[in-house]
Formats: sequence, C-alpha cells, structure tokens
Amino acid sequence: MKKNVSSQRYSSLIPAAVVALLYFLTGKLSFYYTIDSMIVTISVFFPEGFALAFVLLFGPRVVWGIFAGQFFLALAQDFSFIPAMLIAAGNSLEALLAYYLFRKLKFDTRLQHIRDVYLFIGVVVFILQPFSALMGTTVLLLYKVISLHEISTIFFSWWFGNLMGQLLLTPLLLYLYHLRYQIHL
Repeated sequence: MKKNVSSQRYSSLIPAAVVALLYFLTGKLSFYYTIDSMIVTISVFFPEGFALAFVLLFGPRVVWGIFAGQFFLALAQDFSFIPAMLIAAGNSLEALLAYYLFRKLKFDTRLQHIRDVYLFIGVVVFILQPFSALMGTTVLLLYKVISLHEISTIFFSWWFGNLMGQLLLTPLLLYLYHLRYQIHL
C-alpha cells in the first residue's frame, strides 16, 4: 500500500517537472531568436503554449511547474528576485484562470467541435493574454524595468508573443496527446 501511494505522488509530479523544464528551455530558445535585446520582444513565446496545454490536460497540479519555469527563466534574463517572483506568480494565476474558466465552459481538449475551437481562440485572445500582459507589464513598470512611454509597446509584444505561443502550440500538443490514445501507445 505504501509503495502505491509513493508511486502516485511521483507520477503526479512528473507533468509539473516536465512543464517547468520545457517552460525554461523553450523560453531561453524564444529569447535567443529575438531580433533585439529588449526584456519583452515581439516573438512567439512557446512556453505559454506548453503551459496552457499542460494545465488543460493535467490540471492545477502543474502550476508549480509553470511558476518554477517562469521564475528561473526571469532570473536567467537578469530580473531581480521580486519581479521574477511576481511575473512567475502572474503566469501561474493565468494558468489557474485558464483551467477553471475552460472547465466552467465545458471545453473539450480534443477540439473535435467548432464550438471548442472558437472557445479556445476567444478565451486566449480576449481573456488569458490580456490578463497576462497586464500583470506582466504592471510588474515591469512598478519595478522600473520599463518606462511609462514603453508600456503600450511592451503590452502589445507580451500579448502577441504569448498569444502566438498558445494559438500555435497548445492545439498541436492537445492533438498529439489525444492521438497517443487513439493509436494505443
């Protein structure tokens, strides 16, 4: 009995650890291929696609992985401790918001119905990414990482990069996850 409880605990940690690692590594890759050296640039931010897919598939238990991945990514981008923590907390709140909102709206992660496709796009475009961009740019502004005259550009870049990461990657990951069960892997 003890062994079974222990193996369940570790198996529930695996998705969170995977998303933390993927978040950090793909975030580094996203920043590596940017055009300039700004804190927030207009590029596809793939970690957001991984984070959303994992929270939709595995629930709130992966949020600590999103937090850890974003926190260490921010530190690696030379953010100080408090702004890194706050940005990681904002991204974690976004993931929780996504989980509970999609659950409340009875979203089907298989995306087999047009309703789910439109729902996915609408929630990402009009709720999740404005929330994320607002939280992130507010932290950057409060901690003087950006100036007031940069806020509209930073907000748009944050919104657009995260939006593209989620719109391009999340549906693909959801499809591959469900395809795995169809071919009995």
